[in-house]
Amino acid sequence: MRNSFLLTICFFFFQYCSIAQIQGKVSFKTFLAKNGYAAIHEELIFSSQKSIYRLVKKDKPEKVVVNEENGSVSLNVQIPDSVHYFIVSDLKTKTITSRAFITEDNGETYKAYNTTESFSIQWELTNSETMQIGNYICEKATTDFRGRLYVAWYTEQIPVSAGPWKFNGLPGLILKVEDQSGDVKFYAEKVEIPFKAQLVIPSSIYEKTISIQKFAELRKIADEKSDKAFRAKVLSKLPRGSTIRLTEDGTNEIEKVF
Repeated sequence: MRNSFLLTICFFFFQYCSIAQIQGKVSFKTFLAKNGYAAIHEELIFSSQKSIYRLVKKDKPEKVVVNEENGSVSLNVQIPDSVHYFIVSDLKTKTITSRAFITEDNGETYKAYNTTESFSIQWELTNSETMQIGNYICEKATTDFRGRLYVAWYTEQIPVSAGPWKFNGLPGLILKVEDQSGDVKFYAEKVEIPFKAQLVIPSSIYEKTISIQKFAELRKIADEKSDKAFRAKVLSKLPRGSTIRLTEDGTNEIEKVF
């Protein structure tokens, strides 16, 4: 009886250690309306305690883009800044530290910021639906996060609470996310477990951090300046006394509201 009890303890200890030591890499292909739906190649490197999400390369968007899902046509007039250059998620302290860029002067210049925030996504699990992604059976979860409604697919076969961009907090690794409008899409293309490389985090990402709310304020100011610069540029090419009116249909940024 005693040996059986010890064997049970050892089994659960080994199982816990195996989960705690999981480390892997997922290659994602991302599509954003803000980037003209051109493919963005990114990667997630994760352990049971931290994850890093970073840009690998970004395809150049077409000037005129047609959304095949709803037929809408958009003209890319600005260089997008909603590309995820570097995001660190601490799964123990439940904090996110990001390096993000804001375009200014209608895309002529960039400025980098280090932002910090707490995990804040509230998920609703839907256990009745499943999807197979590669070798993994995934379950469905939904959330309303910063102005967008998302559907995510996660697998408990990889019991790590991580995912692309700022998506985390589910009982398994997130392999697919789409927003309801089709403007934001994250698709896992390749999963590598184990992945032996270290999670190398540049110390500079923790320097001079600002809150995500402050970043939102700065982005709004930059957007207003860029809009003014764009109008001035268009008017300079028109006859004197001309006026222009731009149709506003909301932002294409991933985070619409904070």
